[in-house]
Amino acid sequence: MPSVILDTNLIVLLTVGMTRRDLIGKHKRNKTFTVDDFDLLCLILESYQKIVTKPSILTELITS
Repeated sequence: MPSVILDTNLIVLLTVGMTRRDLIGKHKRNKTFTVDDFDLLCLILESYQKIVTKPSILTELITS
């Protein structure tokens, strides 16, 4: 079962993009990303069955 680990910025991009695509690039944590980046991330993630994370990544998400 292939799995992938995402860093904090990609988790934010994925979350914002899945919630409201029009906020991509406007959210303070993903100003450098575009809708095309989100689409590419989704395309890449289709190859994986699981997205995993680590406690340190989740801590960074919460404290930012």
